[in-house]
Amino acid sequence: MSDATRLARVPWCRVASRSIYANPWMRVREDNVLLPDGRTTIYGVVECAGAVGVPPFLDVDTVVLVGQYRYIAGAFLREMPTGGMHPGEIPEAAARRELGEEAGDEAERVVRLGAFDTSKSLLDEKAILYLAEGLRLWQGRRRGKPLGRGGP
Repeated sequence: MSDATRLARVPWCRVASRSIYANPWMRVREDNVLLPDGRTTIYGVVECAGAVGVPPFLDVDTVVLVGQYRYIAGAFLREMPTGGMHPGEIPEAAARRELGEEAGDEAERVVRLGAFDTSKSLLDEKAILYLAEGLRLWQGRRRGKPLGRGGP
């Protein structure tokens, strides 16, 4: 194994940390880290609660997507219902809540598909993906747009 490959696998060590900014949804901190080669550098980290995503399927060929304006993207986007978890919230409960709030659906079953890091180099956020099955309308109307095989 080359030295570069070996060093790439060695964990960095946080020497110091300071909070830069915080609000109810996130905190930004600046860490002073010791690199494997002995140098030190600063590294910015955005801390936030976990998130959930839940693609709701009406049948094997039709998923419900929601549309909303996303400030960072500067555009109206179609996406699966997603959102942040509230402090202390159980992930499955968050998935059901987001499904109702964003798509207007309730699910008979939500099945955990897996978890992933949303942005490994900037955020500490972990997202859990759920599959929603057995949909019924929540509070009387669907807010998402059903899209079948072949797209919109």
